[in-house]
Order: sequence, then C-alpha cells, then structure tokens
Amino acid sequence: MTPKPHEEGMALVMVLLLLAVAGAALAIMMSGEDAALQRATMMGNAARARAIARAGELSAITALRRDGDLANDNAAEPWANIADRGSPIAGGRFQLAIGDAQGKLNLNRLVQGDPLTRRRLDIVANALRLPRDTADHIAGFIGVTGPLSDLDQLAAIGLSAPDIARLATMTTALPQGTTINLNATPEPLLALLLDNPVAARGLIARRARTGKLTRDDLALERVALPAGTGFASTLFWVRARATIGGAGQELTSLLLRRPLRAGGAEVVAIGRWRGSAAPAQAPALPD
Repeated sequence: MTPKPHEEGMALVMVLLLLAVAGAALAIMMSGEDAALQRATMMGNAARARAIARAGELSAITALRRDGDLANDNAAEPWANIADRGSPIAGGRFQLAIGDAQGKLNLNRLVQGDPLTRRRLDIVANALRLPRDTADHIAGFIGVTGPLSDLDQLAAIGLSAPDIARLATMTTALPQGTTINLNATPEPLLALLLDNPVAARGLIARRARTGKLTRDDLALERVALPAGTGFASTLFWVRARATIGGAGQELTSLLLRRPLRAGGAEVVAIGRWRGSAAPAQAPALPD
C-alpha cells in the first residue's frame, strides 16, 4: 500500500529527530572527552610545575651545602646569587628567591622571656610607630600561646595587616633561638641595634661594596658588635614558583644548615608551605 503524503512527512520528521538526538549525544560525548582531556592536561601541567618548584628547593639546598665558609654568610656567596627573576621553561615560567632568614629580630626568643629581645621589640615598635602597647601585647601573646610560625598570627591581638607588614621589615618568627646576622640586616634595624644611624649608613655602604661585614668593619666605624648578633646563619628561606600552561605551583621552604663532624654541612627543610600559605616573614619572589 502506498503511504499517504502526511505519513511520509511524519516518517521524515522522526528520522530527523533521531538524527538530532544522536548528534546531541555525540556532541555531549565529545564535550565530555574534551573536558576530561583538559582536566588531564591541567593536572599534568600542575604535576610538572610542582616538580620544578621542588627542584628549586633542591638547588638551594645544594648551593648551601657547597658553601665552604660557615663563619660568614653574606650576599657575595654563590648560594645567595641563584635567585631567578623569571626564566622561561617549556610552556611556562620559573621564579626563585633565596634569602638569609636571620637578618631580623626573632620574636620567638620571647618564649624564654629574653630581656634583650624584649627591649629591642620596644625600640622597633616605637620606630615603626605601631599602636601603643604593641610590644607588650606581642610579648604577652607569645608568652601564652608559644612560638609563632607566622607573623600573621599577630592579627589575633588586633594588629592590622599594614602593621604586620611593617613589623615584618624588622622582625621575624623562627623556630630557634637565633642570632641576628648583620650581613642580612636592613639599615633601619642596624641603626637601632647600633643606636647609631651614621655608623649604620657607613656599614651598609661598606657591605654594598664588599658583599659582607666583619668585626674589622665595625671597628672602622667605631662601634662594637651588638649582643646577640653575628655574621653567620643556620636558617635560610627559599621560595620557588613554576607556571606551566596556566597551572601554577609555589613552594616556600625554611632550610636548616648544620655542620657535620667530618666537615662540610648538611641542609634540610624544616618547614614547607605551598601556594599562598607562605608566612609573612618569608621573602617575596623577584618581579
């Protein structure tokens, strides 16, 4: 029997509808595959970036281990000159910062109630024009809660982010009772430690020329080595960031270097932070 015209039309509509459904299903499948491929690519890029950031930490460990002079740590040594402002890598960019962690006043010495650190905190807080009684509040907070791992914890006593940022220019929070390395001390803090801005200016100029300071340099400026300071360090910061194909990974590490009886030194990471979790006292990556 010959189909009627309207039946032929209905059959054509059904065929077109089936084709449309099949096409939509195919598009969904392809879209899902594209999304899965994009996720896999992003995960692969993130894994590569993470490995490169870890390699940045290892390069700092190697450089510090090779340091032959543990008595004077300064910006002229090879380890201090491996920073990278942004080298191109396959599909992305790599940045590395390394710095002496002991150039500032370690607030965690207040855990033992160190009177010298307490006096210096008063001086620093006044010089930075922080809110009244800030030093008292910091000392009290650390005395109750124990050592800080991040200066940002001081927000708990009401310090604002700008105040903490200013405090971080002269203070730090380290896990040990460290001395202050004058080779890494910023001029404003050095002036306070010496109670002599003129001598501090002269020493900073000398340090800029030679890369380091010694007792002889202080003698030339007619100042004595302040108590609790020196020219060597055991703690160092390294911060690495790798970005590949839009996937970025950042690793901040606190490294401990200690001498070995047989000679040389070992260097180990005693703290690691990923991404934006880095402590306020850690160095910024180079622009």
